[in-house]
Amino acid sequence: MLKRFRRTPPEAAPEPVVLEYPIVQTGQKLLSSPKRQEIISKIKRLFSVTEPVWRQHYLYAIEQFAELVQEVPASEIHHHSQAGGLIDHTLEALHAGVRISQGYILPPNAEPELIAQSADRWRFAAFIAILGHDIGKIVTDIEVVYRAHGFSFQKWHPWYGNLPPGTE
Repeated sequence: MLKRFRRTPPEAAPEPVVLEYPIVQTGQKLLSSPKRQEIISKIKRLFSVTEPVWRQHYLYAIEQFAELVQEVPASEIHHHSQAGGLIDHTLEALHAGVRISQGYILPPNAEPELIAQSADRWRFAAFIAILGHDIGKIVTDIEVVYRAHGFSFQKWHPWYGNLPPGTE
């Protein structure tokens, strides 16, 4: 009977593994934070496209961008200089840029029928241009190195493709 009331010492929790470097993640995982999801929702509301078109073209492009740039900062000492800053900066630029583009009639000086027919394509072109406006930073401004567990670091070049999944 006393066994039922005897306190047993709690088991010690295992020490958490602290990684020295971030692990390469999917674009979907990188964009999963509530802050990033909120701005993606705001961007989505700026377009009048169906859900499949949004997912297959717009969201897909954002996820691919995030997967390519991972958690690199947007700058060394200016705005968005924290880990993941380039993703945050680009999402904010997408939201602002697409809002601004809505104030323009594209293509300029075209016939009304052509404007109506091609409006969605012009908005998508603006979207892609904004998405890629700072992509050169991972080529020219920031040196990225990676390593598989237990191996030495090697320099990564974006033209090789995305960083290998699971590396640090």
